[in-house]
Amino acid sequence: MQRTTYGGAGREALSKDMHETRQRQMVEDVAHLDTFEAAQGDDAVGQEPDSGSNASLPRSAGDIRAVRSGDLERYTRDLNNRGLVMNHGVLMIVNDNDADMRVQGVSDNSASLFGREPAEMFGVPMLDFFEERSRIQSAITMKDVSLANPVTVCVKPKDGSKGVAKVNLILHRSDKGLLVDVETLPTTENSFAAHQRVRIGMNKLQSTDNVASMCQLVVEEVSSTTGYDRCMMYKFHEDMHGEVISECRPNENLDSLLGIHYPATDVPQ
Repeated sequence: MQRTTYGGAGREALSKDMHETRQRQMVEDVAHLDTFEAAQGDDAVGQEPDSGSNASLPRSAGDIRAVRSGDLERYTRDLNNRGLVMNHGVLMIVNDNDADMRVQGVSDNSASLFGREPAEMFGVPMLDFFEERSRIQSAITMKDVSLANPVTVCVKPKDGSKGVAKVNLILHRSDKGLLVDVETLPTTENSFAAHQRVRIGMNKLQSTDNVASMCQLVVEEVSSTTGYDRCMMYKFHEDMHGEVISECRPNENLDSLLGIHYPATDVPQ
């Protein structure tokens, strides 16, 4: 198959067509998302969507002006920031301008690691929740806190007994404060084992002789390391839509997504 070469006018026309295609796809995605969210409502079962709700958006992408700009903005915002965290960890937001480093935000699943609901953690110094206070303090004083990642500590139980849950703290500074990802650490994990696993994985990659084998090996190694139910690798085409070109799914009960194509709007812009 020969690759098509476009002149200046051809590239401009192609770019315009790609933009219009993405806009039409986004309109359809907005409509599908609103229909789905309406169906999840407590009162939505067996009922038609309220004619005044966003679920009444047109189901055809024939006219992109039919969807209000506010709906598109909301969809794009939600796509980029769903407000969710993975269930293997807890996210904390800490006021790093406060000497006591008080918690000003925490994900809803805080009880899974700390035995405390979010309301019990608000306003409490972050260091009170961990055993190795000095280790955290040393990391926080660094100009670039990412150089200290991960900070391995033990969670202090609510009843005051000795901490037993070992976690990794991944620190990031943002305009919201200090973001602290608290991720559970397998009891069998240690830094040497992690280094060995990465080294073996790199040796395997160096032994591959084609792109397809390399891609498959990457998803298998990521799956083995993370324990995720499914790991996939995307190939992005010229119009920026994605194609799943390799996949690893330890749970064979999951349907295969290999070869599936996704619209460009599925990826946050």
